Amino acid sequence: MLWLTSLVGLRKGKSGRRPAAPRRQRRTRGVQLCLESLEDRVVPSAPGTLDSSFGSGGIVLTANSQGLQDAPAVQVQSNGQVVVAGEAVGSNKTGWDFRLARYNANGTLDTSFGSGGQVTTDFNRLADMAYGLSTQADGKYVVVGKTNQGSGNTVDYNFAIARYNANGTLDTTFGSGGKVTLSFGKGEDSARSVLVEPDGSILVAGYAIENNAYNFALAHYSATGQLLGTTLTPIGQLEPPSGPWNSPYVKAALQTVTDPNTGLSTTYVVVAGSSKSSATNDKDFAVARYQLNGQLDSTFGTAGVVKTRVSQYDDVASGLAIQADGKIVVAGSTDTGYTPNKTAYNIAVVRYNPDGTLDSTFGTVGIVTTVNSGLFQHAYADDVAIQPDGKIDIVGYNNGNSLVGRFNADGSVDTTFGANGFVTDAVTSGGSEATTMALYNGKIYTAGWGYTGSTTDLALMRLFE
Repeated sequence: MLWLTSLVGLRKGKSGRRPAAPRRQRRTRGVQLCLESLEDRVVPSAPGTLDSSFGSGGIVLTANSQGLQDAPAVQVQSNGQVVVAGEAVGSNKTGWDFRLARYNANGTLDTSFGSGGQVTTDFNRLADMAYGLSTQADGKYVVVGKTNQGSGNTVDYNFAIARYNANGTLDTTFGSGGKVTLSFGKGEDSARSVLVEPDGSILVAGYAIENNAYNFALAHYSATGQLLGTTLTPIGQLEPPSGPWNSPYVKAALQTVTDPNTGLSTTYVVVAGSSKSSATNDKDFAVARYQLNGQLDSTFGTAGVVKTRVSQYDDVASGLAIQADGKIVVAGSTDTGYTPNKTAYNIAVVRYNPDGTLDSTFGTVGIVTTVNSGLFQHAYADDVAIQPDGKIDIVGYNNGNSLVGRFNADGSVDTTFGANGFVTDAVTSGGSEATTMALYNGKIYTAGWGYTGSTTDLALMRLFE
């Protein structure tokens, strides 16, 4: 059983998607909205405008000699520096490595960090992919993901955790040379989010395909990397990922709930992802809430778990944020089916009351979706964040380009942002995606990837809130 104390901190993840075979259109629950491209008439410094003081016109692209880059996790430090975690093709060219980069406030790489502003870490000379990032109070960075610990043609993905000093070197006081791996069994295990406690101990959340089921998986470590406990929660029918890029999202965050009668507050760990139903063979949003001792909270949903069907087909949860009032916001995509020559991935945002019931004051019965216009368009949200004023920001992908959008607190589109509430930006000529985000000092920071036509680069954007 996992035992936890008070927690702080949070970070991120990513996933691949591929269209399915054509299917007929079905009706979708939720408010129906439209996405539009950013138009030239948006005035400088207006909400949704790129910040030209960052990089080149508000965009930063970073590549290395090996080509493949991505950034599923981003944080902004109090000095304005931007820290990004992800993966890059390793120097040995046999697989991917963890990759950590730090940028100055103007978007240039911080050359005092690692080698020229970047660090790569290999676990087993195969595929090592980072998804989550958290910064400790002492300035050290904790990065989590998965590592292929197999050999030859055997694939065996395990949890992978690395801790770095503030200058980018591995922290040798953690685990073995700064690294820790964990296997839950014979199936695939992948860490997706990390939370750091005030005493330096670390909670890692992800998934484990074990016991013929897809499980939410939690692991608790001491400040030195000693395993303190684990928890597995069966969440759905077994569906092995079809490759290293098709790795399910799992996000974790803290929720503080205050009893209106006693005034006493309780802190929980909330985990969000997707659950495949054996009855329908499609995915639904899934949210679980844990007490700080690692046990599921039986007062939340059904025995600690809530599952939400947005449409008749796959619903994939990818972003999680907790409002100041304890309400839970989960963002992702819903597949509403196909009509001829059109894909049908739509953005889906669901808001729950603190106890896991759908919030009827948000959208339609707690659900908001978008409808795309034009041929071959599809869109989805990869991450979500809550502004101080209660507005909801999302980032993701729309028809080949990076997407940033904003909703009001009631689920309606904030038409003061970008062009009618959305910015679809062609970061690179060959396509791009914003896979994660952070809010800092009135700016929106996004991180992800951009394809230049020859390489896939790490791509950052900074926009005005």
